[in-house]
Amino acid sequence: MASTFSPLKIELIATGEQSSTWGTTTNTNLGIAIEEAITGSANVTFASANVTLTLTDTNSSQTARNLRLRLTGTTGGARNLIVPAIEKQYIVQNDCADAVTIKNATGTGVAIPPTMSAVVFNDGTNITSAAVYSTALVTPTLAATDATFLNALPVLSGGTGVTTKTGTGSVVLSTSPTLTTPALGTPSAAVLTNATGLPLTTGVTGSLPVLNGGTGVTTSTGTGNNVLSTSPTLVTPNLGTPTSGTLTNCTGLPLATGITGTLPVANGGTGVTTSTGSGANVLSNSPTLVTPILGTPSSGNLANCTGTASGLASGSIANAGGWNITPSGTTLYFNYNGTNVGKLTSAGVFTVIGDIVANGTI
Repeated sequence: MASTFSPLKIELIATGEQSSTWGTTTNTNLGIAIEEAITGSANVTFASANVTLTLTDTNSSQTARNLRLRLTGTTGGARNLIVPAIEKQYIVQNDCADAVTIKNATGTGVAIPPTMSAVVFNDGTNITSAAVYSTALVTPTLAATDATFLNALPVLSGGTGVTTKTGTGSVVLSTSPTLTTPALGTPSAAVLTNATGLPLTTGVTGSLPVLNGGTGVTTSTGTGNNVLSTSPTLVTPNLGTPTSGTLTNCTGLPLATGITGTLPVANGGTGVTTSTGSGANVLSNSPTLVTPILGTPSSGNLANCTGTASGLASGSIANAGGWNITPSGTTLYFNYNGTNVGKLTSAGVFTVIGDIVANGTI
């Protein structure tokens, strides 16, 4: 019957086998295979790739059988060291520049940081840290680099439970911490009653409602101060078309461009939108007209008129004393209280109807 091999590849001699040579096999088992498993040390060199160690059926020297594995070479990033899936203990010293995870082909394994060492145990399915538990661990004061944990120290044991961090400064505890320029991300809840320094231009979203002191809108027009509803002072505003307004105390309205419609007479206007002539407006009481064209008035009183009547084509001239002078063709008739008393022709002949009384020489 041929020899067989244990999981550590120690040669198991079959009964009656290796007559006169079994001693050599036994010495190799004891001096090489068992010594490697108990005290052996071997180097594992990385070359920017994962490394897989195997065991074959021989009791000669094999790297995967050694107790201590020293990791060297260039990792070029985090790597895996894959070992045979057998029950075995390892002491791993990582002298590489990156973390190396020792594991089976399956399982999660244990990540060993660069420059650190770890004691791990392979149960044939997965590799875990061979941690030591003590009910009363007394240690001296340690510097930050004097101890390294392979896994995160749980919160129940005074740790944080995580292996990553962000920011700098002191550790943050849950009760009344003081944070310096933190990036809070998007908290699921927060009470900002006592918060100050919030940059409104970049630190808020949405519109602040009127009930909370805001405007309720996200756009504005013009420049200057916010306008409140009671007695605001506006500087050159564009009011558009207000639905209502009281302009009792308004000044500076440009009448040529600032109003529409016609101002009625009852409100001090003319009631019309056209004019004739030039100069000052004409009011109804005692106006002074300069060379007006009266057209054909329906009535008029020229008692105080002066000048010539060369433009008269028809009609008569009367005064309050009863005299009336009426032209007719080439003759001008003189009438007093309804009675013709004389006439003057265009030839210069003056005819008197009635007596001529002279107080002097005729």
